[in-house]
Amino acid sequence: GSSAGGSVGSSVGSGKAVESFDPAAMYERFFPSPVHGSKEATDAAYDGAVSVLLDGVKEGNAAVLVATHNRMSVELATDKMAKLGLGRDHHLVHVAQILGMADGLTLALAKSGYNTHKLVLFGDFFEIFPWMLRRLDENKDLMGAMASERGILWSEVWKRGHETLAKDSGVYK
Repeated sequence: GSSAGGSVGSSVGSGKAVESFDPAAMYERFFPSPVHGSKEATDAAYDGAVSVLLDGVKEGNAAVLVATHNRMSVELATDKMAKLGLGRDHHLVHVAQILGMADGLTLALAKSGYNTHKLVLFGDFFEIFPWMLRRLDENKDLMGAMASERGILWSEVWKRGHETLAKDSGVYK
């Protein structure tokens, strides 16, 4: 038994006794698929989980890393933080994206006072590349977002370049 009032049972088998066992078929028979039927359903489940965790942060029994490139999911999370009275820099709430993906979003959040992080890929190209291709495939909607953020990113590059030249040369003011 366990202290929570339940118990765990297990069976160990080997050889021919388990040869015909199909774990996928057994799982499908007894449990609903954990894979959502659409991108919208996946987003709704993710947003719901983040909302529950933010409630937990407010109650003092959770922490959350909102790790998504989906701008709407981030907006829902930041709106919920405000509704709950959680400060933008709350030490138990952080937002993260992969470096090179949704950089404009991360920059805007950081400038607004949120705790932000970037995942920096490191390692052998042939080990990282397939993983990165999967992330790009999962985030196809980012391509449109990246195009819409191009102006924001160029404005930031121009501003930083202008500031650097002004500091270094004294010519630009």
